[in-house]
Amino acid sequence: MIAIAALAILNSAQTQATDYFPMEPGMKWTYETSGASYGLYVQEVGAAVEVDGKMRLPLIIKIGGKLVQTTFYDATPNTIYVLGHDPKQLLLKPQPVFQFEAKGAKWDFEGPSPYEDDKESRIFIKGQSKDLGQKAVGTEKRDCIEVKSETRIGLNEKTATLFKQTAIYAKGVGLVELNETVQAGKDTQQRKVKLLKMESSKAADL
Repeated sequence: MIAIAALAILNSAQTQATDYFPMEPGMKWTYETSGASYGLYVQEVGAAVEVDGKMRLPLIIKIGGKLVQTTFYDATPNTIYVLGHDPKQLLLKPQPVFQFEAKGAKWDFEGPSPYEDDKESRIFIKGQSKDLGQKAVGTEKRDCIEVKSETRIGLNEKTATLFKQTAIYAKGVGLVELNETVQAGKDTQQRKVKLLKMESSKAADL
């Protein structure tokens, strides 16, 4: 019993944020969206590009086969960061997507607006993550974490547009579910995203 407990602790200690945000050549995800946006979109890992002196794999979003967005990321053992969408014009300050710790994590972030046409605004992020244990993902059960965040973009926190997100990430898979509410003044929009299929050249498809 003691040996089993020790092994569980060891495995937990070895788990990193990138285990819940895998990016390997050949990986591809198909998502269904509803609410403020409808339909399917595909997210796939693109060819490596030199970014800030390092070769990095971009995450590409396509709708109807057309490129919509390219995003570059960085990672430490416990945090996934967005570097930007243009390798020649990165964010002034990398923005956290989530932090991971076996016991749960909380984080705060403040930085320049991510929008190129909005130099005066600021971005404020408050987030937290927790272990959900094993959940059904497709036909398998996977270790999952829940990530909740509140992001405000504006001149100050009180008047800023508010983005509330609750996401579930699965180990070895990535994002499997997202619920988002966007509030700008009196206008509120909701969006839901759900993973339909994951394809990988290394792992079993879902």
